[in-house]
Amino acid sequence: MGISEAEKTAKKQEWLANETEYMRLMRDRVSVNSFLLLKTIGHGAFGVVKLVQEKETGLYFAMKVMRKADMLKKGQEGHVRAERDLMTAASESAHWIVKLIYSFQDADHLYLVMEYMSGGDLLNLLIEKDIFEEDFAKFYVAEMVLCIEEAHKLGYIHRDIKPDNFLFNKEGHIKLSDFGLATDFHWAHDTAYYESQRRALLRKTGVDLENTDTLRSRKKPGNTKAALAWNLDDDDYTQSIGRPPPNQSILTWRDRNRKKMAFSVVGTNNYMAPEVLRGTGYDRGCDWWSLGVIIFEMLYGYPPFISKSRHTTRLKIINWRQTLRFPAKPKVSREVQDLIEKLICEKEFRLGRSPPIQQNTNKRWSTVSPHLIQQQQQLLGQTMNSQGLGDASEVKSHPWFQGIDWDNLRSQPPPFQPALKDPADTRYFDEMVDDNPMPAPEGEERVIRDPLLGNKNEGRRLLDMRKKLAFAGYTFRGFHAPGGKKNKDSDPRQRLKIHPNAWGMGVTDSVRLRSMSL
Repeated sequence: MGISEAEKTAKKQEWLANETEYMRLMRDRVSVNSFLLLKTIGHGAFGVVKLVQEKETGLYFAMKVMRKADMLKKGQEGHVRAERDLMTAASESAHWIVKLIYSFQDADHLYLVMEYMSGGDLLNLLIEKDIFEEDFAKFYVAEMVLCIEEAHKLGYIHRDIKPDNFLFNKEGHIKLSDFGLATDFHWAHDTAYYESQRRALLRKTGVDLENTDTLRSRKKPGNTKAALAWNLDDDDYTQSIGRPPPNQSILTWRDRNRKKMAFSVVGTNNYMAPEVLRGTGYDRGCDWWSLGVIIFEMLYGYPPFISKSRHTTRLKIINWRQTLRFPAKPKVSREVQDLIEKLICEKEFRLGRSPPIQQNTNKRWSTVSPHLIQQQQQLLGQTMNSQGLGDASEVKSHPWFQGIDWDNLRSQPPPFQPALKDPADTRYFDEMVDDNPMPAPEGEERVIRDPLLGNKNEGRRLLDMRKKLAFAGYTFRGFHAPGGKKNKDSDPRQRLKIHPNAWGMGVTDSVRLRSMSL
């Protein structure tokens, strides 16, 4: 290196000191006892969100607490891992996704500790204001475009874009949250993988797959109306791409043969795209449909396909050409109506659609080198995105956004600025929130995707074992300094050039492989 022996010795000692600090920090475990639990500010089907204060730093965070037993019984392992992995990937560089500070677990619960977005969510602001003025709406729609774009750049489809999932920080800027339904097509995030493992175990143990009352029926309804109410499970996707050859690992095969299209009917009723409901496959374009619905709701005060019943809403979405109508009042610009029409439309014509992948029809080529074909298709998609085709660039270039400074939007004063007394102010959240998760929908209390966990004799023992093993690799630790600003000088990973995901139990594919097989 062209330096003296004394300088070399000094650098070695500095490196060893950093390594010692890094190892000390790794041994410093974070648990629920590291926080003061102040107030429950939200709850969902599988857990609750609490405002907490970290005892060591005095900083305030939002802690999402999920019950392991519920996640396992409902077959949510893939969704849990996808949410945690997306937030881990976004924690260091993302600006438009709620930051993850820690993730950890104990015997019964999973925990995600995130930055506290004290301004509440977009739904509450919509309820308060009823409708937004067009310029007011334009600012936040532009920020939502950047939120969705950031999730897509990480390789994920959010699949639950709705006003509830856009949160305001103390300055009034928004970030995207709640990635419990997100997917990036990785096998470790695929419900079908876990479902196939469960079903294989059931066969080995002699459990009757057809007659057990804890499994949902797999029989597809024959008529269209019934099909709308039927949730297409991910194992149908597994069947659609066949089975691995005998000499190939199922994990390697699934990762190489995964398609850039999802089939599960997931999301929130009013905001779901028609291709999601039809079960014919969808991609990230479904998130842009949901954005179009939100824009309509901002300007007119209600979602365009809302109705008294869930089933009627779905029928309206399927038949959007006949049911999408713009009210005469309030008066809005033709440009924003045009944007809505180009988002609420069939996926082939929608702004932000995924770049078309050209299929190679050469039978010999496709037979000999399927993996190379997939690489070629991925390269083509990356090239088209680098040229500005497809995805957010199409949305951002729409005339309605003329004058939006996309690169400096975060530094501009937002039209809504929360009136907060202190960092722990919760005025923008409901005052009376139950400390327990929301009850299951009527008729679904007994639905357990893994019948073995409902077994009267062995269910409890198996559940305890699964709770210990199913979420290996969940731990993550980020860094924050007083005031909530990252301090690179206090982060030994920066000095040692250690990847942020190296914290906690491994997040590499090799560790995923071991944890999934368990």
